[in-house]
Amino acid sequence: MLYPDDYSPEQWQAIIGRVFSEAEVIKKRGKQWTQLIDPAHVADSLLKRTVASVLVSGYLVCYGVGTPWYNPNVRALEEMLVLRVPESPGRFTDAIRALRALAVENQCDVIVAGSALPSDDRLVRVYERYGFRREATTLIQRI
Repeated sequence: MLYPDDYSPEQWQAIIGRVFSEAEVIKKRGKQWTQLIDPAHVADSLLKRTVASVLVSGYLVCYGVGTPWYNPNVRALEEMLVLRVPESPGRFTDAIRALRALAVENQCDVIVAGSALPSDDRLVRVYERYGFRREATTLIQRI
């Protein structure tokens, strides 16, 4: 697992390039929330370290650690993004294992993750094989 200070200039270049190219691709899929993605802001947040990230097996894992609004005694790791960086990355399951390692490292009680894939439960099933449970559905209404 590499932390941002350990990313090489080539890795940073690949990450930022992938942020922009993936944003373009997913905006075409028609989900309302994807239209709100600002890839320049995402890239800036990564470069300025305002969002935590690690590189593992060719995947960028972005996450946050904090206390949820519903219990001040719980520490949660929230997976925000798992992004394939090179065209031929390693195993996606290494990214899932990294979430657990990060949660342990940050003394978290729970990991919260989601799938943004449209009408496709394949990714959900991978997470479930690693002990995650489906517990919610996300709804959105654009104003």
